Amino acid sequence: ASVASRRPGASGTMGTRKRFEGYLGWHIVIGLFMFVATTFVLVAISDEVIQGRPLTVMDADFSAWLQTTRTPARLNAMRYVTWLGSTVVASSVTTAVGIYLLLKQRRYWFTALVLSVAGGAILNRLLKSAFQRARPQLDDPIFTFTGYSFPSGHTAGATLFWGVLAAYAMSRTS
Repeated sequence: ASVASRRPGASGTMGTRKRFEGYLGWHIVIGLFMFVATTFVLVAISDEVIQGRPLTVMDADFSAWLQTTRTPARLNAMRYVTWLGSTVVASSVTTAVGIYLLLKQRRYWFTALVLSVAGGAILNRLLKSAFQRARPQLDDPIFTFTGYSFPSGHTAGATLFWGVLAAYAMSRTS
């Protein structure tokens, strides 16, 4: 008799396989749905950017409003948020979490983190080259960055990093 049949409550190979396929199946379906939905959103935003439609006008208006309503507190807050999304901070936090995942022998999640964050950075650079949207021209900028402005590297990096971390946390609670 197999080990599974000797232990009460053991499900054996078929039960494990069925649970795995159901678990994996739903994750693939939900993942594909999210991918398609976010792709449609990115295409819509990209079209707005390329055509210079209302979304980009709103973006320029918001930049102008920030410029004219500058306060020391708002400047400090913006500097802090910008620093949090910097390459140095993002790389440091990703490395620290990666080391944690390796120490906990979570190789799958380590690979997911590295591929997501590094792959996202590469994709972001490629998309910036494709769109070539210039950065806003401000009279008295707080920071000056080189390169194109769309899509946002801060947003992409944060979304990918925190997305993988959230998926990891969810996997640990089920």
